[in-house]
Amino acid sequence: MKKMKKMKNLIIFISITFSHQVLAQNGWYVDFGIGNAVNKKQDINIYQVNHDDILLKDVQFSSHGFQAPILYTIRIGKENIGLKNYWELEHIHHKLYIDDIQSINSKLTKFEITDGYNLFLINKVFEHTEIKHAMFRLGIGTIYTHPDIHFDDDQDGQTDRTNFERGNGVFPTIWKDGYHWGGYAIQASIAKQWKIKQFRIAAELKAYHGAANIPVDDGHVFVPTTSANASLVLGYSF
Repeated sequence: MKKMKKMKNLIIFISITFSHQVLAQNGWYVDFGIGNAVNKKQDINIYQVNHDDILLKDVQFSSHGFQAPILYTIRIGKENIGLKNYWELEHIHHKLYIDDIQSINSKLTKFEITDGYNLFLINKVFEHTEIKHAMFRLGIGTIYTHPDIHFDDDQDGQTDRTNFERGNGVFPTIWKDGYHWGGYAIQASIAKQWKIKQFRIAAELKAYHGAANIPVDDGHVFVPTTSANASLVLGYSF
């Protein structure tokens, strides 16, 4: 209950801050991008109450950006006409897979965070005054995750326990259905953007880092990620 209250207060604070910044601006836009990411190797600790802790040493996460559910980004904001910086909200649907997990640790049959490892960010956008069409973003925010982690206690190749819940498809109910809020995220990105009337197209490179403490059956797992992402972004200005 305390965690939910803190999260509610954080969302209210983010909404008020963003609203205050955009109300005086002009030019709403919406962006949608798809791409893929590479991820830094990480040590992952799974802490359990009634079972032995599990250490996954120096594991390589994959993202499989074009495998459903795809890796995507959605942004909404308002351009500050006449100025070269403004604010926006961004959701990055990042994904983490440990491929062939059973060969790494036989007590696990699956380790995926694919619905996903979601970054919810407030960005400050800067349009470069000398490099034509160049844009930079700095962002900070929080994370909500949808873990799909399965344990094989007797190591027979079958799942014995999991806290996985099926999500709600394209429009998830992110306050339930197996989603968990908590953690922090930061990002920096550079993009080359072109405008054709009201349409926008951009090639973007991102670097982001996040860390989240995620519930699993009988415990929790701390999952950091440091990732580089390349995306093609299409947008529309109203």
